[in-house]
Amino acid sequence: MKRLVLVGLFCLALTGLTGCAALRAPVADEPTWDMLSANGTKDASLQWQAEARKRFAAPVVVAVHGHVVDGEWYCFPRRGHDPMPVEMLARTMHALYPENDVVLICCNEEGHEIHVPHVWYARSKVWIRPTGAVTPTERYARATSKNVGDIWKFVN
Repeated sequence: MKRLVLVGLFCLALTGLTGCAALRAPVADEPTWDMLSANGTKDASLQWQAEARKRFAAPVVVAVHGHVVDGEWYCFPRRGHDPMPVEMLARTMHALYPENDVVLICCNEEGHEIHVPHVWYARSKVWIRPTGAVTPTERYARATSKNVGDIWKFVN
């Protein structure tokens, strides 16, 4: 859990529903979350942490809502606050955790690229829960989706 950093909003794309939804608003003095809760998936943060560990020894997982605004990829870490360019978030996380791989769970529907060492991200929308953590029925429904739910599809 200590390597798990979850911030603000998380892109929601459940079986049969793609899009984004807001999670609980953080308390003013609450900089990070240790648990993500959306539509009854309280264990989603632990599931992405477990998924990231399949590929990385000590990953830092950052989950934020992602959206393109005027051609630039932004994340929205806190409701009511200004968005932040994902590149800036990536550089900040790399500076804070230079020895760790950082995994951004952040929708990137236009396939933007960032160039920050040890920062991994998807080039499409991201499922709220990794594919390995869902039922066989949900996995079947995801088979034709371009959304990412597998850590091996994240790029650097």
